[in-house]
Amino acid sequence: MNIGKELKIGILVVAGGLLLMLGVNYLKGFNPFGGGMTYYAVYERVDGLATSNPVIVNGFKVGQVSQIEFAEDGTGVLIVSFIVNKDRLRVPKDTQAKIFSSDLFGTKAIELIPGRSTELAAAYDTLGGDIELGLAESVKRELIPLRQKTDQLIEGVDEILINLQNVFRD
Repeated sequence: MNIGKELKIGILVVAGGLLLMLGVNYLKGFNPFGGGMTYYAVYERVDGLATSNPVIVNGFKVGQVSQIEFAEDGTGVLIVSFIVNKDRLRVPKDTQAKIFSSDLFGTKAIELIPGRSTELAAAYDTLGGDIELGLAESVKRELIPLRQKTDQLIEGVDEILINLQNVFRD
C-alpha cells in the first residue's frame, strides 16, 4: 500500500503539534506522565495565586497548583487543587495550605504547614486553607494605629490653637 505525500505531511504536522503542546506544558511545570497525590483547599480569595505556582514544604518545592475554580454552590468561594509529587512526604489530615508571597515581586505559592494529626490525608482530601498577609497589607495594618494617633495629635493641636486665639482675642 502506497501512502501519499499529503498523508505523510499531515501525520508529521499533527505529531509536531502534539510534541509542541506537551513541551510547552512541560516547561510550565505540568508533567503529564508524573503521578502524585491531588489535594484540595478552599479559600475566600486567592490573591494572585495561579495554576502552575509551586507548593512548598519547608522551603522545598514538592508540587504545584493544578487548577483553581469557583465552588458549584455559587457563593464565590474558590477551590484550589494542587498536586504533591513527592511520594515520601506524609501529609497529616490537619495540614494547613497557606497562600503566601514567595518573593519580593508578590508571586504567590502554597506552603503546606503540617499538623499534629497521626492520621494521614488521602488523595483528593480537602486541607484547611489560610492566607498570609502580603507586604502591602502588612504595612497598611501597621500604619493604621499610627494614623489614628496622628489624627488625635492634630485634633489636640487644633484645640490648643483655638484656645490661643480666644486668649489673644480677649
